[in-house]
Amino acid sequence: YGERSGERTHRLSPALCKRAREAQDVVWITSGTEGGREALRCSISDVGTAVAVPVCHEGSGTDLTIIFFCVRRAIMRPQAVEFLVHMALATAVASVNDLTEDQASAAAASAQAAPSTPERATAG
Repeated sequence: YGERSGERTHRLSPALCKRAREAQDVVWITSGTEGGREALRCSISDVGTAVAVPVCHEGSGTDLTIIFFCVRRAIMRPQAVEFLVHMALATAVASVNDLTEDQASAAAASAQAAPSTPERATAG
C-alpha cells in the first residue's frame, strides 16, 4: 500500500484486536469522527473503516479476531455487521481446521522421525 508502507509500523490491528477481545463484541471504527480519524491514521494505508470481529472456536478453544478494512467510510448497519460476523465465522472455521491439519501433520511427521522404542509395561 504505497511506496513507503514498509517503513511504517502497523499499530491499528493489534489495538483493534485488543479492543474487540476486551469488549467481546464487534468494534467498528470510521473516519467520520475525530477519534476514528486519529485511530485510522495508524493504519498502513488510507483506511476509511476498520472492523474487528472476535470469534471463539469452541471446539478447539481457539480465540481469533478477524479484521476487515475498507478504503471508504462504511456506515455500521445491522445487515453489514451480520454479514461481517458470518464472514469472520467462516474464516475462523477454515483457519482452525487448517491449523488443526497442520498440527496433525507435524505430529505425524515427528512420530515417524522418532526412533521406535519398545513399550514398557506399567503396574497399575
